[in-house]
Amino acid sequence: MGFGGTVRLFSQTLPTSRLKKFMKKVTLAIPTNRQIRPKTVQSALALVAHGGYDFHIICATEGFTIAENRLYCVCQAIKNGSDYIFFIDDDMTFGANTLDLLMAHEKEVVGVNLHSRCLPLKSTIIFLPESYNLDGESFEPTIPDHLFEVEGVTGGCLLIDLSIMDKLEKPWFGFETNEVGITTLGEDVWFARRARKAGFKVWCDPTIEVKHIGDYNY
Repeated sequence: MGFGGTVRLFSQTLPTSRLKKFMKKVTLAIPTNRQIRPKTVQSALALVAHGGYDFHIICATEGFTIAENRLYCVCQAIKNGSDYIFFIDDDMTFGANTLDLLMAHEKEVVGVNLHSRCLPLKSTIIFLPESYNLDGESFEPTIPDHLFEVEGVTGGCLLIDLSIMDKLEKPWFGFETNEVGITTLGEDVWFARRARKAGFKVWCDPTIEVKHIGDYNY
């Protein structure tokens, strides 16, 4: 697909402007309060070039916290009339087909398994409470090799159907802290709990490879 050109769809040649009517509108949102990693920019450009969506791209620097960044992004996506918002953190690398893979699940909230930027590797998945107990014995859950329901996933690579937002309790993003002010719940799990409370399920596809950029790719 080229700018001002034509594409072939269902054996008909349609102007690019008309094709957008058939596309989902997706806001690609990168919340950041620092410099976006070059490899993240490279991944994002490859994803957009891969095509298939009417993209609205926003790199949000508004807000004092990541929660405010994400809130700003969602508000702009809704204002734009987007169908979905696809969050990517500013230190991620991912394949050009990542959005396709998430879209294929047709879920309201779906993300991936990311590792925290530390060693030993630690998953960011928050499992459902019942996953930690089987026949009365507690154990560490094993990550499946297929899509599964979770309590929460990282916002580092997260696809949200924007049609659910007006059904969620506000604020959509926030934090919980303990008595001395240390954060005990991040803004992404905060959002996931809002979604689940409203009756929506949160999903994780652990087969999609997304890397966290650090001293090396985690």
